[in-house]
Amino acid sequence: MSIEDKIKLSNNIYYFFMGKIKNGFTYNEAAVNACQYFFDETIKNTSIIPNSDLGIEFMDINDLPLDNEIKKFYYYELILRANLASCSDLIRLKILSLYGGIYIDVDTLPMMSDKFNIVRSYLLERGIHNEKNELVVCVLCLNRSMNDNNLTVLIDEIIINKVTSTNTVLIFKKIASKLLFHEMFSPIGEMKINKSLINICSDNFNKGFIGNNILGCHVNSKVINIIIRQIKKRYKYLENNDLIFKNADVFDGDYLARLANYRKEMFSDYIDRRVTHILTGPGLFIEVLLGLVYTLPDVENISLENMSNFLLSKKLGLVLNEHTMNTPESKYNGG
Repeated sequence: MSIEDKIKLSNNIYYFFMGKIKNGFTYNEAAVNACQYFFDETIKNTSIIPNSDLGIEFMDINDLPLDNEIKKFYYYELILRANLASCSDLIRLKILSLYGGIYIDVDTLPMMSDKFNIVRSYLLERGIHNEKNELVVCVLCLNRSMNDNNLTVLIDEIIINKVTSTNTVLIFKKIASKLLFHEMFSPIGEMKINKSLINICSDNFNKGFIGNNILGCHVNSKVINIIIRQIKKRYKYLENNDLIFKNADVFDGDYLARLANYRKEMFSDYIDRRVTHILTGPGLFIEVLLGLVYTLPDVENISLENMSNFLLSKKLGLVLNEHTMNTPESKYNGG
């Protein structure tokens, strides 16, 4: 099936979904109907919200205090693009604006730098240079967080198939036993966030990087609200240029013409996430922050690179570095 045919099919599914939802169906109920109508598949389990014994509260999207525009964009992403990353971006921003607080992705862990130092030192003393060592630490810490102390089995499953040296396997098991006697995570410490600004994720080892996997703000943060307004502006651009239900490979236009591949972006045979990055993701955040800074007087002669470094400096207080992003889950996360 060509990309154009996939776009047409997903458009038809979207119209079907929205017709059901407007008639009072939940998303899950509409999904069951869509599977039967378009693919002749019957789904027996129509539970609206899954049960959980983990203390996690599930909510229907229609029960969240989202305005109609954000909800519309959410359904664009969910049905037309199957883009859960943007769905999450939209919801987290709106909830943070309404209630304040801190958002953290489930695959982002607290800081474990001291654990990595233990591993690196132990390996270097024995002349081993192995890129898997951070993965070992993350898996061990995740394992401990789930109160499963069967480390030998864990190491066998995760490491042995990737390592040929028996001696190296034994050393990894030694590391596992050493880590058992250390606190798993370092405390995040005190966080201070200006009432109008935000706190956003950065990385000590990746200069210039920001991510929205960690976000903190006060209720009705001005920066969060500006970001939400910019998101709405970008979706309006897509709508006004007929790019929601069609795709344009080449689109001559203004600054937002970068969004032209909105539909093609998410198909597996066109792997490119630049649209998501600047529509709802971290790219949007840095563009908004830079735009705000350059409205200040006497900064027009400061280079973009220097301004970016300033925004990400620890002293300014916009970024949070005390975390661990290189986890087993994040290796497969394209968001």
